[in-house]
Amino acid sequence: MTQCLIALGGNINASETVFLEAMRRLERPEIVVKQLSRPFVTRPVGSAAGQEYVNAAAVLECALESVTLLNTLHEVENSFGRERTIHWGPRTLDLDLCLFGDEVIESPTLVVPHPAMWYRRFVLDPAVQIAAQMRHPILRQSMEELREAAIVRPLRIEVSSGTLSDSEMASMVERLKAKGDVIREVQIAVVAESSSVDAHVFARLLIEHGKEDRRTRRQPPNESYRQIRFHSDSVGSLEQEVNQFFAAVLG
Repeated sequence: MTQCLIALGGNINASETVFLEAMRRLERPEIVVKQLSRPFVTRPVGSAAGQEYVNAAAVLECALESVTLLNTLHEVENSFGRERTIHWGPRTLDLDLCLFGDEVIESPTLVVPHPAMWYRRFVLDPAVQIAAQMRHPILRQSMEELREAAIVRPLRIEVSSGTLSDSEMASMVERLKAKGDVIREVQIAVVAESSSVDAHVFARLLIEHGKEDRRTRRQPPNESYRQIRFHSDSVGSLEQEVNQFFAAVLG
């Protein structure tokens, strides 16, 4: 049996009762639900996300292949009326496969570990409650260690780009800061793309502006270290994505 970490979320009639029922529907001889965290109320991430979310985490023991488990999670989501019409939109139930044992999977249908789990507080906060010692197989840190890195203040972030000048990057940073208090606890430095990453930096954001979107999958691949790539042909869209990153990491 493989130990798995699942992130649960929703903001359309989502509640602890819904999460408990989802876990009941998930149970079968090949899937055993070992633990379910308490629900956490979190702010929405993304301009189209809607009202506040309810999030939780669950630990499963699974005898299925990873893709079969993923399909099973989708079946349970669909049984609650999940519709995938708006990216980052409102949802009844979201079940994300974050960890599948210590496996690293990169395919068009599944990327594990979930490439955003290490910086999303709405994943880490509930995960720490039930799976503090489960480890990220790429970053080699436990869920507790990942969360501790995310709550350090000020949060140190580096931004770099191979397509935008330093002045353009600095202007983007200033516009983000002017949007409100989302990043008031963040220390942002514009650095050269080729520079080494400081050990005390939480993440480096690599921002690329151009017509060709190199993110061929909705789920980007994992990086070997704390780097996140943003790519769009619109500066406004880039700013929105970076702002969503800050909302997710700051909680």
